[in-house]
Parts: sequence; structure tokens; C-alpha cells
Amino acid sequence: MIEQELEAVNEPVILVGHSFGGSVLLKYLAEGSHQKPVRGLFLVSVPDWGPDGWAYDEFAVPDDVGLRLPRSRIFLYHSRDDPEVPFVHLGYYQERLQAATARPIDGSEHSFVQGLPMLVDDIETLPR
Repeated sequence: MIEQELEAVNEPVILVGHSFGGSVLLKYLAEGSHQKPVRGLFLVSVPDWGPDGWAYDEFAVPDDVGLRLPRSRIFLYHSRDDPEVPFVHLGYYQERLQAATARPIDGSEHSFVQGLPMLVDDIETLPR
């Protein structure tokens, strides 16, 4: 499904993934099937599925995920007191996506139903 949607777009995309959806997007991109330009990748409250996280191999990204992604700006957002995905999961992605900008967020949001203004601000900083 992701591949079909992205194939229909003929210009660089901005991709935003939240929680499980963010991990699916990240795994898809790490598998190398997407060849078109990505302007920005924004990952919110993404779980670590590796052995030190929730330990589900089928959802885990490869350890060298940072080397496998299309070239783009990457941003990571995670609440310090997220009740769904522990904050330590952010550290997993910070280690593997060293060029990413991490945005730890005070509070206990997971779904950000009231919005995430800093994500919007970061999108607006991307070059066109």
C-alpha cells in the first residue's frame, strides 16, 4: 500500500509516521524499495521493535537503518512520559539515525491529539 501511494507522487515527498505506522514506514524505506526523493522524514513516538525494545523481529529495522534510508532530513519526536511507547525508544533511533534531529517533548502525549506545532514548524523549514 505504501509503495502504491508513493509511486503515484511525482515530486519529492514529506513523510510523517506515528507510532506503529512510523515503524512500518521506516522499515519500508530501509528495505530500499523507494527510489524517489524524500524532502523530509518525520517520526513521532516510534517504538523500537529490536531485541532491547519490544522484541518483535518482523517489525524491527536493521541495525544499519541510517545507512539504508533515502537521503533526507529526519526528525524524531517523543514525549518524555509517553504512556504507550517508553521514552528510551527514542534513544534507539537517535543511535541509529545520527543525522536526525531529535525533539524530546515534555509531557505524556502519545497521539498528540491537540497537534504537534514543532513538527509543523520543522516541515516549514525544509528547502523547497
